[in-house]
This record gives sequence, structure tokens and C-alpha cells, in this order.
Amino acid sequence: MTRRTLSILFILLLVILIGSFREILFVNLNQQISFIQGDIPDNGLLDYMHFLEHLDLQTLILLKWVFTLLYCALFWIIGKYILNKILNWNEGSNWYTIVYVSIFILAGILFCLGHLEFEKENFFRLSRLFMGALQSPIPVLIFVPLLFLKKRLETD
Repeated sequence: MTRRTLSILFILLLVILIGSFREILFVNLNQQISFIQGDIPDNGLLDYMHFLEHLDLQTLILLKWVFTLLYCALFWIIGKYILNKILNWNEGSNWYTIVYVSIFILAGILFCLGHLEFEKENFFRLSRLFMGALQSPIPVLIFVPLLFLKKRLETD
């Protein structure tokens, strides 16, 4: 196997592991928050997530914020690595950062608009949708076909 193939396989495995752990962590955080708020009768935490039972509501909410930012940063770094090092597309990598930051700012604006009370739930839902996309490989998966399209247009 070539070094590039190994890099692709490593990144693929890393994305799967990070994404899976993120999902498990957030599901358990949300379960514990719902349990504390009295929305559900049992927290249903996984065995290795019972440490969450000892945290108060404010700490759990703060952890969600911290992990949201952490996972956004991790997936941004992974995307930059894919575009820069594996695909050798520095220009695309720069555009990727611009799009990533723009989506992040848009999510923040929608979140703030949600605090103004009109259509609160809709603004929060949109904000969470955009932040969820940033915590996944979706943005870089949009850029990969753009690179191939760019190369094809340049050869035509």
C-alpha cells in the first residue's frame, strides 16, 4: 500500500471513531440532562458513562458546549489535513476554512436570534443543524467532489 492509501485509511478510521464517540457522548449527555430535568424516568446511561450522574445540570450543559466546540475543531482539522496533505489542494483548503467559519458564524447568529423569543425553537433547530454538520465530515465531503470537478473543468 502507498503512503497516500494508508493516510486515507487512517483518516477514515479516525473519522469513524471520533464520530462514533461523539454520538455516544452526546446521547448520554442529553439522556442525563433530560433525566435531571424530569423529562424521562431513567437516565439510561451506558455503563462507562455513569460518571455523568455526579454532575449537575449546569456542568452537563457546559460540557455540551465544550464538546461541541472541540468536535467542530477536530473535524475542521481533519478536513484541512485531507484537503492539504492527501489531496494537495491548498486553495480548496483555504475556501474550506472560509466556508467552515461562515457556517459557524451563521449558527451563532441563529442561536442568538433564538434568544429574542420569536420563533425560538426554529432558530435553535437551524443553529443545531449547522453546528451538527460542522461536527461531521459533511463539509469536507462536499469539497472532495468539487476538487474533481475543478480538475475535470481544467482539462476540458
